[in-house]
Amino acid sequence: MADPTTANTSMFVPVRGTDQGTWDVPVNANFNAIDSMFGGVTTLTPTNTPIIMTSVQAQCSIIRLTGTLTGNVAITMASINKFWTIENLLTNASSGFVVTFVSTAGSQQIGAPPGSQDFYYDGTNVRYRTLPHHVGGYWDYAGNSVPNWVNACTTPPYLNCDGTTFSSATYPVLAGSLGGNTLPDSKGRYRAILNQGTGRLTTNSSNGSIDGNTLLATGGGGGVTINSSHIPAHIHPVNDTGHSHSLNGYVMSGLSYVFYAGGAQGGQGIGGTANSAFTGITVSNSTYANQAFSVTSPTYIGGITMIRAA
Repeated sequence: MADPTTANTSMFVPVRGTDQGTWDVPVNANFNAIDSMFGGVTTLTPTNTPIIMTSVQAQCSIIRLTGTLTGNVAITMASINKFWTIENLLTNASSGFVVTFVSTAGSQQIGAPPGSQDFYYDGTNVRYRTLPHHVGGYWDYAGNSVPNWVNACTTPPYLNCDGTTFSSATYPVLAGSLGGNTLPDSKGRYRAILNQGTGRLTTNSSNGSIDGNTLLATGGGGGVTINSSHIPAHIHPVNDTGHSHSLNGYVMSGLSYVFYAGGAQGGQGIGGTANSAFTGITVSNSTYANQAFSVTSPTYIGGITMIRAA
């Protein structure tokens, strides 16, 4: 009579009266399995064909992936219910081919991120155990798009903050955190923190009408239009044939030079006529009034922002 095995880790359960003279076989196998669960390493070198893990491989503590993928590879879990450290040493970029770990029924899978990550399997669900960020936390990722290992999951654990909607049934905790099923829209935007009662970011035209008291509110722009209220008072002395006069806010033409109120290109000209004591001088409106200028500080484009969703 063959000894049965435990439900979770496939260790032998000797039956009374059996294994006479051979009891050491199941006992030693159990000790080897326990030793493997604490420090054993299974090394897999996937290429482009599916892999089905054995119970002996799955009893190890660490599953190490090495080599270079030439296609997507699904690794079906063995009937071992425990957790592992998956050490992904594959040389493929995150935008290339990926390895996924699949439940024995093939109903659920998760992608293997680069580096080390703990997974667990309960016989039905294969899930991340130590994935960074809690649900609702942001991940700034230095890439052009969501990594393929995220998209390969049955339920992607991160979503791109692109302002689209998501299923509140699939991501109920995220929906509760955001107060709805619309993702933040981080495309081409800086991120500010809620006022939290301080009133530091107020809703007005000078900041693009950003409401600092409302989660996921948007506003602002790439430039600002100035007018006379933005320009401090200033005086431009003009001398002509021994006469002097002060013109406040005037743009002068008719001489060999032109004065701009507020500096070259950016002031607000004021029309009118010159004092009769000045000959050959006329006053004209500036063509630079109410022009937009850039307010972007030195910047680098770091990639995309994602949010932990599941």
